[in-house]
Amino acid sequence: MKKELPTITCLKIMLFIAVFGFLSMSVIAQKQMENLDRGVLAVRTSSSKVLVSWRIFGTEFSTASYNVYRGSTKINATPITGASNFEDTTTTNSTYSVSAIIDGVEQQLSNTVNTWADIYKKIPLTPPPGGTTPDNISYTYTANDASVGDLDGDGQYELVLKWTPTNSHDNAHKGYTGNTFLQGLKMDGTVLWTIDLGRNIRSGAHYTQFMVYDLDGDGKAEITCKTADGTIDGSGTILGDKNADYRNNRGYVLEGPEYLSLFFW
Repeated sequence: MKKELPTITCLKIMLFIAVFGFLSMSVIAQKQMENLDRGVLAVRTSSSKVLVSWRIFGTEFSTASYNVYRGSTKINATPITGASNFEDTTTTNSTYSVSAIIDGVEQQLSNTVNTWADIYKKIPLTPPPGGTTPDNISYTYTANDASVGDLDGDGQYELVLKWTPTNSHDNAHKGYTGNTFLQGLKMDGTVLWTIDLGRNIRSGAHYTQFMVYDLDGDGKAEITCKTADGTIDGSGTILGDKNADYRNNRGYVLEGPEYLSLFFW
């Protein structure tokens, strides 16, 4: 039911919005930045070409130029500006690194990276085990949405991958579903942790959205999403009542508490 505000309150609300909007401009200007490394990547694009790309930090966006090194040899004739990539002519798969030049002074070299032989990267996946619903329907798991963040503080992105069961249902369709999982993965496929959202968070296209970002600036990304009684965090701790089951006989979850949870390590 919509609640009408007294007329006298509207002026106060408008004043609050104006002041809040002004203050928000200052807050937005102080955006919480991620603490990431240079993110150098070298990919072979042909038998004689390697494309090298890197990350430009926000603090150097308009002030820096860059040098690119193949092994210990600088391969650009002049400092690179206006771009964050360089095409190297070589038939050898070498290692590459990049340095920034700020105020005429060359900064520390980035970590070295190997050349990818292909223009894509395969990440091996470890799906959760399948199961059976209360109405005796078997299911397995498929990879669904994903996001990125530095989960372990190493300055490199990891993946947060959502796993959904093969019997997931949108809210227009009845039926029990398996649980939804969020899984932290390194780029080599190593599983860092798994969050089991539990039976009281139904699986489907419109039930689980999640955000990944370093919200507190400690160098490690946090994960926030909707949870309920029975959710199990990445360390095995059960949230709320582990025995609660709010599903009805059509597979819907129409009652019981739900929470906005922030996961961090």
